[in-house]
Amino acid sequence: MTLGHTWQGNDLCADTPIGAPYIALENGNCINRNANCWANDIDLNICPISQGGNGYQPCHHWENISNNMMDYNQWEPHAVTTCQIDRINDDLINGGNMFVHSCNGCMPSQAFFELPRTHKLCPQNSVGGPLYLNGQGSFNEDVWLIEICQVKPTNLTDCHTGHFTTGWNNGQIDKIDLRNYYNFKIGGTYKVKLTVDNIYAELNEKGETIPPCPPSDVHVEYVTITKCIGGPIGGSVIGMPTVMGMSATNPFVQDLSIMYYLEEPGNFQLRLINLFTNHVMILESENEKVEGDYQINFNSSFLPSGTYSLQAIFNETVTNQTIIKP
Repeated sequence: MTLGHTWQGNDLCADTPIGAPYIALENGNCINRNANCWANDIDLNICPISQGGNGYQPCHHWENISNNMMDYNQWEPHAVTTCQIDRINDDLINGGNMFVHSCNGCMPSQAFFELPRTHKLCPQNSVGGPLYLNGQGSFNEDVWLIEICQVKPTNLTDCHTGHFTTGWNNGQIDKIDLRNYYNFKIGGTYKVKLTVDNIYAELNEKGETIPPCPPSDVHVEYVTITKCIGGPIGGSVIGMPTVMGMSATNPFVQDLSIMYYLEEPGNFQLRLINLFTNHVMILESENEKVEGDYQINFNSSFLPSGTYSLQAIFNETVTNQTIIKP
């Protein structure tokens, strides 16, 4: 991101906080320094008064405490300045490391899937019977793992009972019927977690070895199970019931494929938004659609590199997915 630590004043941004000046004791010598005050009541190694110091501990004073992202600070939310944002954008646009979670410039795996927030527990071989996890929006993964457990609607974080894991599977995750793995019960609310990673070295077209690209990534969704006919039994539905799911090739280069399903008829529109320029492109104009699975293929070769938001509007409900063109 081309950002430097701010306290010494040499990070190429005039609007970042310079550390408070103090006299440090280093290897028996008293030296003028600027303090990195990432928390209150930090005791720095200061020059004693007997050697010409003034006894001043800069990080015992709140006015010297920084919450800037580049100051190792413990305060949240972390702050960034206008100059720092400009340097991040300039680095992304001009060929820097495009991948925020990557340390060596490679493309790390990213977990993403679409899952209905409510599911009617109908016979599995009937229309709408399967409970599909659509993981086609994940990218650059070569192993994946799914975990499922039942949670309480009042505590969605912790597993309550029935923890299950698929174990690690090789390859890219696709569209999976979770009912083939797990016995869901009417009235239950379930936490579904997908973990992906990139752990295998590969050969490119030139025969060169491409090393693995950690770290792993996690995506979590929740689903509440209801009767095949009627409303939810016990517990609470999380948020508004969703009637559509969407996934897309991510990242995309020459072509962008978008898959979505609708669980009921309704008014549908699909848009692609450049998050840097805010330019909006209509991929599907507003129109009436029947329930079912859909796929569209879009020639994206002319689009500039960057980060985009794929936005579907269905019956006045908005669904977004962030996708990247390297």
